[in-house]
Amino acid sequence: MEGQSHRQASSHLLDESSTSADWIDYMVWNSEHQNPVPWDSEYRITLEERKAISKSIAIFQLGESGEGRHFINQARKLSVNSADLEYAEAARLFIAEEQRHSWLLSRFMEKQEIPRLRSHWSDRFFRGLRKCLNLEVCIAVLITGEILARYYYAALRDATDSPVLRAICDQILQDEEKHIFFQGGTLGRIRRHRSPWSLAACDEFQRVLFAGALCVVWKDHARAYRKAGVGFRKYIAESWGYLEDAIQVIRASQSFASEQEGLRVTRVEAQGASC
Repeated sequence: MEGQSHRQASSHLLDESSTSADWIDYMVWNSEHQNPVPWDSEYRITLEERKAISKSIAIFQLGESGEGRHFINQARKLSVNSADLEYAEAARLFIAEEQRHSWLLSRFMEKQEIPRLRSHWSDRFFRGLRKCLNLEVCIAVLITGEILARYYYAALRDATDSPVLRAICDQILQDEEKHIFFQGGTLGRIRRHRSPWSLAACDEFQRVLFAGALCVVWKDHARAYRKAGVGFRKYIAESWGYLEDAIQVIRASQSFASEQEGLRVTRVEAQGASC
């Protein structure tokens, strides 16, 4: 029990200094300690709630269901090239968490007789973006989705009185907040050798990507946001605040990784001099 309590406490201390081993430990623990969902609730969403969320939740359920093959393949390459052999497993567990979100949403939709989507243009678009170029671009797209999800699931939770959907959204929100640190930490390590100019360019790329994604998400999910009392201006302002928070996570990780690299080089040079 003492060891379990220690793991539970430490799982909430993940930050830019967390290693792949830390993330594996947390995600394994998290898979075994999910928040309870009251599946026996007899609440049926109202017609107004159904109109507001049905299409929206189906799009997000589809987006959470991906197998992440390209991402995992790229993660394996980074594991080998960076000697961080545990990163590939952490990436696999991340995808497993996303798929668990899809399963939770799917079970709720089945319970409420909301049809699932086989395909949607926005899902195809974002999947295509993730497959462009390399792992860095893939993660930039993924973290954009994680940032948007933080506000979306908060709105979805408030859009109905369903205790089942509220519990699901609380769990997903808890996971997505951690995912931003996981993906931001990886981006920071990838960029540890970049110049200040290059880092500024990366930040601007993330903002441009996010601005486009904001428009896409509002187009498909405005009814769900409005049902939760979120208008367009609030949606933009709150979402952009989450983006800037995420950029700070990436920057803090990059600074930490750069500092650690400098210390490593100094130790190697000192060892060489002593020989």
